Parts: sequence; structure tokens; C-alpha cells
Amino acid sequence: MEKQKKSQEAGVRVGHEPEGTQNITTVAFRLPDGTKLVRKFLRSCSVSILFDYLESINSSLVDQEYQLVSNFPRRTFTKADNKIGLSEAQLVPQATLFVKLD
Repeated sequence: MEKQKKSQEAGVRVGHEPEGTQNITTVAFRLPDGTKLVRKFLRSCSVSILFDYLESINSSLVDQEYQLVSNFPRRTFTKADNKIGLSEAQLVPQATLFVKLD
């Protein structure tokens, strides 16, 4: 039950998907089971919003250690990277991130 509540709280932090193309980045996520999720985010957001989004979609990720990995340029993000902006992380105008469970 606690995971479900945390998942819902993460969804509140994420909010609605932004519309349009101005100041937007599109991120594709590949989950460990092969599922692909795609969502738009404001470029002004930090990496923490990506973790919140995934945990709002998949409550099994709540309280679990995992990383988000981009292939090119090769970068690995953890929840500790919560202050890094999406632009600074080179995740604009689009990116693909693989969810790697620890």
C-alpha cells in the first residue's frame, strides 16, 4: 500500500504532459521487460522528474534502486542526480533512456 501512495505522489509531482514543441524534450524509456514508454517534458525540468514519471507509471520501481542510462553520449543517471537539468544532462531535444535495475 505504501508503494501505491508513493507512486501516486510521484504522479502529482510530474503533472500533465506538456503540449506543443517549444521548450520541450521527448524522452523514450526502455524498461527491463522491453516495454517502451515515450513522454514529453519541459526542458527546464530536472532529472528527478524522469524518476518520478517512471515511479508514477510503475509502482514496483518505488523504493527500488535503478539507473537511467543513455547510449550516446554514454551517461548514467541515478536519483542522486536530481539537481541536474534535462538540458545540462544532454537529454534535449530528445533522448532514449534504458532503465537498469541494480
